[in-house]
Amino acid sequence: MIADGQSRRKTYLRLGGLLLFVAVVVVIGLSPKVRAQFEAENLRTIIEAAGAWGFLLYIVAFLVGLVLYIPGIVFVGVGVFAWGPWVGIALGYGTGVLGVTAHFSLLRLIGGSPLAAGAPGRRWYWVQRVLDDLEAHPVRSVAILRVIGFMSPPLNTALALTGLKARDHFLGTALGLVFPVIIAAGLFDWLFS
Repeated sequence: MIADGQSRRKTYLRLGGLLLFVAVVVVIGLSPKVRAQFEAENLRTIIEAAGAWGFLLYIVAFLVGLVLYIPGIVFVGVGVFAWGPWVGIALGYGTGVLGVTAHFSLLRLIGGSPLAAGAPGRRWYWVQRVLDDLEAHPVRSVAILRVIGFMSPPLNTALALTGLKARDHFLGTALGLVFPVIIAAGLFDWLFS
């Protein structure tokens, strides 16, 4: 019983740390000065002015932006605006998969996986059903969630708290982001070209 109590305490401490981390990065990400840096037109200007370093700057901005809960679709649009639809798709997709995977790993490192099978505590019935499907078909489940939720930072947070293996998360993300990135890039190109 003592071990179960210590396990629960450790789980709650990690969840508290994760909540604190998320709260801090969301507050930073919502600050007007930071938001201004991540506006599509501002990012495009900075990236184009950077010349050959623009690709690296784009990747870094994308990775930092996802951690600050800036929606990934902003960066897909910036890639299309800066380099056209084909390069924008390639960069948006590749950096999106990398960024979502890195964000997932960071959140898992901080919060652990308290929703994994066998984790201490009770779960609501509907949460248990979702988690059972995720455990039974992890790659398919993540791919479907990515088609629906794209690169949503809250989705990354929810998935990081489950028992999902990093490999399954990566594969599901890689499969699930293909069509949303192509569609988003095509819409940006069509609407703003």
